[in-house]
Amino acid sequence: MSEKSDRTPPRLVRGSVRPMTRGDLGVVARMHAEHFPRNVAVRFGRAFVREYLRLFVDGSCAVAFVATRGDEIRGYLVGVTSTAGHRPHVRARTPRLVITAGPRLLLNLLFLARVLKRKVGHRLQGPSGVATPPPGPIAVLSHVAVSSECRQSGLGSALVMAFETAAARSGARTAALATVDGEDGAGEFYVDHGWRLAGCGVTVDQRRLQLYEKSLGTGGAGR
Repeated sequence: MSEKSDRTPPRLVRGSVRPMTRGDLGVVARMHAEHFPRNVAVRFGRAFVREYLRLFVDGSCAVAFVATRGDEIRGYLVGVTSTAGHRPHVRARTPRLVITAGPRLLLNLLFLARVLKRKVGHRLQGPSGVATPPPGPIAVLSHVAVSSECRQSGLGSALVMAFETAAARSGARTAALATVDGEDGAGEFYVDHGWRLAGCGVTVDQRRLQLYEKSLGTGGAGR
């Protein structure tokens, strides 16, 4: 498993990318709520989003980066380098997540029931329209966002490359991600960066998803 120092990417011409710290969580949680207002974590409030993002900052099988210009955070990325390795960390932090959700947990019981039903059904019936998972460890890019004024600046590309490098160094052979279908998604961006469309799916609220994957090879991040 790679150490934190292995996850530090090179500096950029128009900004820099560095590992996310706990001190960044307030700013990143606000960005997360703005960029992903329909994300499950956002339903439970800003404090919950901070705890959710902390899973990636503290997890030994997770990565978390921020992209900065000057002293200001302009983008971020979180993901895991091993889905199996990350699960015990999530389970250990679940009580704290439940406490943080507080009253909002009760307000979202119906939604959580739909999520659970969907996951159980998915396990029983198998995925629909999704390619067979490749062999070996799989890294998952969970969320990446860049502020609107920094689009086309290269910060998004740098964040994704940092994730690919960290995942490859950790031993993952394949990286995977999901993005919403259509104009609101980022499919073209990932295709331009060497990812390939691997299948499709739907969110709990019935939005269509496109699933992408990228081979990381055996000696470093894919190019």
